[in-house]
Parts: sequence; C-alpha cells; structure tokens
Amino acid sequence: MQQTQSAPLSGDVDPEVFRRVWSRVMADEESSPIAVEPEQKTSASAVPEARPQEREERPEPAETPAPGDGELLEQGLSGVGRGLALARALSRKSGGRGTALAALTADYRRAARQLGAAYFLATGKQKLWDSPTVPAGTGLAQGLRELYWWERDWSRQCLQAAEQAQDDYVQQLFQRLSQTGQIHLGIIRGALEQMQAHGLDGGRARGVN
Repeated sequence: MQQTQSAPLSGDVDPEVFRRVWSRVMADEESSPIAVEPEQKTSASAVPEARPQEREERPEPAETPAPGDGELLEQGLSGVGRGLALARALSRKSGGRGTALAALTADYRRAARQLGAAYFLATGKQKLWDSPTVPAGTGLAQGLRELYWWERDWSRQCLQAAEQAQDDYVQQLFQRLSQTGQIHLGIIRGALEQMQAHGLDGGRARGVN
C-alpha cells in the first residue's frame, strides 16, 4: 500500500481521542495519514515569572513647617525685651553720659510697641514683651558689651524673620528692625570708645556700679 506522508494534527484535537476514532474508522490502515504529535506543554519552571519592578523605597525627608507670622512676632517680642531691659538699666548707670543709651532705650520701646501691634493684627491676641531683670552688679562697660552682642543676634534674628514672614507688613517691619540694629551697633561701639577716651572702665573705681 502506498505510504502517505503524515500531516501534523492541530493542537486543538486531543491525540488520544483521535487515535481511538481513527482505529474504528480505518481499522485496516497501519497508520494514520495524519500525524498526531504530542502536545507540547511549556514547563512552568521554564517561563520566567514576571517580577514587579524593584524600586528602592527611601523615606521622604520630613519637612519642618515654617513658623507663622504670629510665632515670628512672639519670638521678636521675647527678644526685644532683653535689649530694652539692658539699655534702660545702662542708661540709669551712665548718668549724664547716657544720651546715646536713652536713644537706644526709646528705639527698643518703639520696636516692642510695633511688634505688639503686629502680633495683635496677626493673631487677635494681646501680648506684652518680656522684661528680664538685669543683675545689679553689672558695670557699664560690661553691660554695653552684653548689649552689643545681643544687638548682633537680634539683628540677625530680625533678618531671618523677614525672610520667613508671609505678610508684607510683618516682612517690612522685621527688615526695618534689622537695619536699625546695624545703626545701634555703631552707637554702642561709640559709647565704649568714648569711655576708653575718658579712662572709664564702668567699675566701682569711678563710682559707676
């Protein structure tokens, strides 16, 4: 009998079912003209598993909220109280030589009023400035030195507050206070230079306590 080349069988037909049907229909044929190839199944292990995209998770840096205008003004009121107390005490100690210190005292008092008014506008609350006590034994020269370094820190604090302020008025207020602080530093240096010129040391030897 003429041999017929087998044609491949579609994978949609079950090979075992096909053989049983063919054996009943073509019992005298030695083989089917259609080649039944075993279904090729892909091993699960041969197929790489789809992995989710690996991404390094890094914690986001915590953002420090910027202080509001009310908080900035409250800090300003707390700061200006120290300068006001020092200038007032030194003005009394200096006697007739305290013209410059009296001017500084007036400036600090004005700054405290401006900060208090701005604080009320920002928060609707009243707040008075702190007025710490200056030690009685502080000499004039030592007190001026403390006032000088306080003024430097205060001026920088006002400049930083101006950069963080949200309201235009509050920003301009802190800018003015920072600029005025630079003038105050010159006044304090001048007072110390004048003391050196007159041989004053701010101590008990000259009757200045």
